[in-house]
Amino acid sequence: MQAHVAAPAVPAIRALSTFSTEGGGLSALTKIIMDKLGMGGNEFASGGLTLAVLGAVVAGARMFGGYLVDAMKRQCIVSAEFDSNRAGTHLFTYNNRLLWLSRERAKTLPGAAGASISPERITINCLGRSRSVLESLVQTAQTHYIQKDAHRTVIYSADQYGNWRRTRSKPVRPLSTVVLDGDVKETFLKDVKEFLGSEKWYADRGIPYRRGYMFHGKPGTGKTSFVTTLAGELRFNIYVISLANKGLTDETLTELMVDTPGRCILLLEDIDAAFVSRGITKDASASSGATVTNVTFSGLLNAIDGVAAQEGRILCMTTNHLEKLDEALIRPGRIDHQVHFDLASSHQIRELFLQFYPHSPSSTSSTSSLPYTEQELIGLADEFEKKVEGGKWSMAQIQGLLMRWKSDPRGAVEAAEG
Repeated sequence: MQAHVAAPAVPAIRALSTFSTEGGGLSALTKIIMDKLGMGGNEFASGGLTLAVLGAVVAGARMFGGYLVDAMKRQCIVSAEFDSNRAGTHLFTYNNRLLWLSRERAKTLPGAAGASISPERITINCLGRSRSVLESLVQTAQTHYIQKDAHRTVIYSADQYGNWRRTRSKPVRPLSTVVLDGDVKETFLKDVKEFLGSEKWYADRGIPYRRGYMFHGKPGTGKTSFVTTLAGELRFNIYVISLANKGLTDETLTELMVDTPGRCILLLEDIDAAFVSRGITKDASASSGATVTNVTFSGLLNAIDGVAAQEGRILCMTTNHLEKLDEALIRPGRIDHQVHFDLASSHQIRELFLQFYPHSPSSTSSTSSLPYTEQELIGLADEFEKKVEGGKWSMAQIQGLLMRWKSDPRGAVEAAEG
């Protein structure tokens, strides 16, 4: 059986050797190697070596061909990559140049520790050796993106992986739409603007360039609305962190704090829902409705003003129960200014009514054509102020009433209860 199998191999190898000899260069190379090894008369070895040399030549040609193709691509095609959450392939033109765009989702290992959903990769290609067309495209897109949000406040939220995600944007709200008693609004705005213009003063004295504010008061009194209005006034974006996020840890919280830009508002809402005084027992905290969080109190303090904490940003916290917070959280240096938001006073009730029903034309109001004179609207505001008792209702409750009668001020007065 073995002789039957081996018999045809000899002529085959001899034929290959003969073919190689007739082929010239490859055969000569094989013969030289065989002679050096002292195996010049071994046809089996000669045929095997010829196959090996031929395979090496083919592999080398493929490798060289790949390098050659890559080199040609680098010389003739330029590309740019971006992150995206949508897939697809497109052809388009820009400045009379043909470009093609492709997207490929980055894959993650299932079950890997700290695994996250990776954004898709966008690759834009075009023929040519210059990157100027791609640079122009990116700059144009960036300019358009910035202009689109020029008069809007962009809000970012933290996800469980320690990344910031753009969630929504809102039209800039004029500061005049916020009604507060006395000079609270003006005093606060003066403090913020003074801080923003004092970076060198802080640096010269070795003081961390940070400012913290605590807004406290009952629900619906306008704490979060005031933060949004402040952001619009300063042309800042808002970065919101919810400590109730189950995926948030000390490490991810620190990363989020570090990744915030220098000039922004960092908002920690309802801080009392996650952290209460250390004098309160754990059971008492749970029974009071405190949110379960994976962030430790020391981790929060370190993220706020630790070594890696970002400078130049404005930290705002809101709470419904200031008395429940630990003194270490609200001490000067972490919280530099506190603003109390109370239930609506008589002055606020009257001013809010006049804002809803302005007599003079307003770019933000559609009720400027109401069939009432200025004196009639002022009289209705006085009547509304008397019927709605001050210090009893929140601004949100009063606004809800006025919203039901947004084109009928007299109907709002009649619907009001003392």
